[in-house]
Amino acid sequence: MAKRVEDRFGSVAELRQAFLAAVQTPAEPIVSLDNNLATEEIFPPVRRPLSTPLQPEAPVPMLLVEQQRHRAASNEALVRGRQRNTDDIRKNRLRTTEPIYGQQGRRKRFTLSILAVVLVPIVLLSLLVAPRLLGISLFPVGVPLLGADPTATVSITPLAKNINDAYILTASPQVSTSDVTTRVIPDRTVSGSVTNSRTVPTNGTSLVPGVQARGYLLFVNGSNSPITVPAGITFTTTLGVSVQTTQTVEVPGHQNGQNGTMTSSSVVLNTGSAGNIPVNALARKCCHGLFVSNPDQFTGGADAHLVHVVVQSDIDGVRNQLSSALQQQVLKQLLSKMAPGEVMAQQPVYTTAASSDNPVGSQANQVTVHVTVSSNVIVYNHTVAGALAMQLLHEQASQTLGTSYQQRGTATVGVPHVVQQGKNGVIYLSVPVREVWVYSFSAQQFSQWKQSIRGMTLDAALVYLNAQKGVEAVQIHLPFGTDHFPTTVDQITILAV
Repeated sequence: MAKRVEDRFGSVAELRQAFLAAVQTPAEPIVSLDNNLATEEIFPPVRRPLSTPLQPEAPVPMLLVEQQRHRAASNEALVRGRQRNTDDIRKNRLRTTEPIYGQQGRRKRFTLSILAVVLVPIVLLSLLVAPRLLGISLFPVGVPLLGADPTATVSITPLAKNINDAYILTASPQVSTSDVTTRVIPDRTVSGSVTNSRTVPTNGTSLVPGVQARGYLLFVNGSNSPITVPAGITFTTTLGVSVQTTQTVEVPGHQNGQNGTMTSSSVVLNTGSAGNIPVNALARKCCHGLFVSNPDQFTGGADAHLVHVVVQSDIDGVRNQLSSALQQQVLKQLLSKMAPGEVMAQQPVYTTAASSDNPVGSQANQVTVHVTVSSNVIVYNHTVAGALAMQLLHEQASQTLGTSYQQRGTATVGVPHVVQQGKNGVIYLSVPVREVWVYSFSAQQFSQWKQSIRGMTLDAALVYLNAQKGVEAVQIHLPFGTDHFPTTVDQITILAV
């Protein structure tokens, strides 16, 4: 009998009938060993031999018989009722030859169906669109719908030339507009000035010499004759201070009952405050019977001492401290006065001036220094200068290259720099400028080229196109599966890149 189910049954219907017949047929009863057969009938006991063998024999192994406990039964019917089959129906479940799919299997089949419905249109759409949009095709030109685009594309890179030059322009405050003929642009001068002050202690010192005290002496004449006192006579006070007359005087004699008197200016011989003698520090008789005294105190005597004076370093120190900040303020002031588009012709040159309330060498404990920073700078409009330079280069390129070339993009203007500075605010600028000019192809040229290359092979078309005037490089894209250009002009596209 065949082991495989498909070999024993011709169809599923035959298998089903066989299965139902097997299930409906009653099972044959199995006779219990406990009730019908004795143990000795199944396994007879081992008997002893009738005679003793001449040679010793190996003992016969005893057959082990399972000891079974006999259950008591009231009657034969009860025993018969306990008879059972050898197979358990619970362990022999129904089976079919086809695999049984559960909920997971149905879900898997549904997912695969959805994917097939979605992916198939996408693949077909990609095959239709890719040749037209991306130039990618899996089929040659002749295949309907899915065939490659029959158009041949030629990309022409035109010949490009870089034109550059540097032009000398004159910037003058005497003009208001630019002139391409004279190459002149306007400029102007911007001024700025800032002042600040600071008070600082003086650092200089000076020794002031002592000063002599001054006063006058009174001479009294009690005689009848006048007496002359010459200049330079020295008198000594009770304090030891020497006083000397500085003028010659004549003291009149006694008249009308009164003594004659006369004063003479005098000075203390030694300097210092000790010469400030008090009243009547000198009172005694002197030459020719005259009486001399100082009715008033001598004053003006002073001792030698050090004093603070203004030196140049005091002024320079304040100037250096304030200059940097003042220059930044002047720069901001200059920038605020400049119009949009204007630039400085050169960096500002600053002028710094300093003054003080006390001159250098004067005695003072402190000094106030005023610092002023100013600058004048020439400015011009760099946009105007660049436009004039571009106009000059454009005229030069047009005359040199002719009408076959056209400018591509915008010109690049470099940073102008001053080559020379003239008088009265006139400066000379060098302005570099660069432009790119490319060869311009006409529609008539493209039409003529299409007529010439239709039906050509790739190599022949490359040789022909590279030989044309103004062509820098050629790139050709033929339809998929072809090695030559289409014979129809409408299927040839020429582009300038």
